[in-house]
Formats: sequence, C-alpha cells, structure tokens
Amino acid sequence: MDPSTPVTIFIAENGNRQGPYSIHTLKEMIRRGDISLSDKAWYEGCAEWTRIRDMPELLDAIIPPLPPPQEGISPHAPTTSDEGTKRGKGVALTSAVLGMFALIPGLWLAFQLGLKVWEPNNDVRLVFMLSCLAIPGIICGHIARRYLRSSPQRYGGSQFALTGLSTGYLSILITLGFTLPACARAKERAQTLTCANNMKQLILASLTWAIDNDSRFPFNVSKSQGGSMELCLPGPNGFDYNPFTHLMIMSNELETTHILVCPADSSRRWSVNWQSLQSSNVSYLIHVGTKVDQRYPDEVLAVCPIHGHAVLCNGRVQLGPRFRHLADDPSFKKYTKPLPASLLHSPQRP
Repeated sequence: MDPSTPVTIFIAENGNRQGPYSIHTLKEMIRRGDISLSDKAWYEGCAEWTRIRDMPELLDAIIPPLPPPQEGISPHAPTTSDEGTKRGKGVALTSAVLGMFALIPGLWLAFQLGLKVWEPNNDVRLVFMLSCLAIPGIICGHIARRYLRSSPQRYGGSQFALTGLSTGYLSILITLGFTLPACARAKERAQTLTCANNMKQLILASLTWAIDNDSRFPFNVSKSQGGSMELCLPGPNGFDYNPFTHLMIMSNELETTHILVCPADSSRRWSVNWQSLQSSNVSYLIHVGTKVDQRYPDEVLAVCPIHGHAVLCNGRVQLGPRFRHLADDPSFKKYTKPLPASLLHSPQRP
C-alpha cells in the first residue's frame, strides 16, 4: 500500500467504529497514542476487521522500513560511540590512577613498619591521606563498572576499573591496619597519663594531710587523733585489704573520688560521694606500715594493679615496666620527678 494513495480507513475501538482516516492521520494517531497496533481496522477491499499489527500492507505504509544494515555491523547491536568510549575509559583510568597513588605510599609505610623504623602514632595524618585518594578511586571505579554493565559495547576501560577498585580497597585495608593500632596506642597512652596524674594527686593529698599530723600518713595515726591506724588490715605483701578507710580520712585533701579509680580499670566505678566509698570504688593498692612515711622517701605508698605504676613517698610516680619508655616524655616528666625537698617534712622520730 502506497502511503501517498488516498485510502479511507476505519478503526474499531471499544466496539465503536471511528473514521474514516487517511494513512497520514492514522500515523499521527499512533504516534500520539490515541490508538494502538492492537486496535482493529478496515478499509475498502478487506474481507473483515483485522488488528493493525496483523495487516502487513498497512504497517508498511504506517511504519517505514529500517535502513539496511551496514557491512560488518549487526542490526541488533548498538553502534559504538567514540564519545561514550572516551567517557567510560576516562572514568576507569581516573579510578586506576587514584588507586595506585593511594596504594604505593601505603605499601611503603607497611615496609617501614615491618622494619620497625616507623610507628603508627608518629604521623597518623599521613595514613589518613591514603583514604583521601582511595575513596575517590573506588567511587570512580564503581561508576565505570556501572557504565560497562549498562552498555558493554559502548563503554570501555574494564581493566582500568578493576585495577582502581582493587587498589582502592587494598589501600583502605592498609589504612585500617595503621589507624586501629594507632588509636589503641593513643587510648592506652591517655589512660596511662590519667592514671599517673591520679597517683600524683594521691601522694600530694597524703603529704598535705601529713603536714598537720606530725608528717605521718593516716594509717600511722590512731583514730583518737583523726587517723585510721586501728582500721589497717594489711596482707602478706603489706598492701591493705581496705584502702578506702585511709582515703576517707583524706577526703578534704583529695576533694573528689574520681581520682581513686584508674581509667583502664573496668571492674571499678567511682563513688558518688565519700560517705558511700567502698573497696569496690578504689583501684589503687595502698601500702601501709610504719616504714611508709617521709623518713623512707623511696618506700612505695600506692600501686596501680592495671598499669603497674607506683607512687613513692618522695612524690615521684614510677611508671610500670611496660611504660618505662614514656619516662622522658614531656607529658610524663612532671609525674616521674620527685617533689622538691622543701615540700617534704621528714619527721624527727626514732
């Protein structure tokens, strides 16, 4: 059927006959969606009403045939777009470059850590720089992979995308390997510093209390004189089973119960007030005895069972074996130094 030939066509829609229409009008109605190829049509010469899609002579007039395929190109495969190929390869190449730039410094740091010439807490900022390169690389890699899944023939760079994703995720793993130990060490160092400060406050409070009590600590002063000598319950190693009894005597000097609990001691909770203080609210072990006073400056007054720190009667905090390397750290020096002799009141007793 020639589209230029004037033909009047009737359409049956929902049981009602509509028309007549010309071929040109019928094409416009199909394009607008007013009718579909499932509707029945009839024109002069047809034996009966037939669906439009079953009338090849009418379909040829309404829908022009596709042009013949070019040589070497499948009629069902989309043609490759140079612009799409460049875009896909560009994103994939960006992913690979960012991933490699993030991975190379990470491998170098891992090598340095293996030689024990670099500590994770020396420069954590350098570790976080790896993730600043790796994360954009991973994002670009996933974008490139999405392009490839949507149209493999149009976009390229699959190898670059895989390289960017693998190196990016590997860099993230290296970053976690550095930051997690660094965070753990930073937390441990902070807890150690707080513990040393607590013990320093403990000895300062004891020395302050001793000023008004003949330079003696509470456990060497009888109850009748305001001490806690009769409440001493020392164990075989000289540490009292009930340290809170001596600490309550110094409540005015200590001021708060918070310093009696080591921050790394998860089994102890500080007391809300001095009246409810119990052994479960004290982390530190108190060493009692007649030799624990300022006549013996190197005698141990208290010990932290968590860190192994010990505070001596001369006011010096001796760090535990695992933390001896921090003794020269500026943050710890004020705790590891003994108090000036002018602040110590040595008793003149036999």
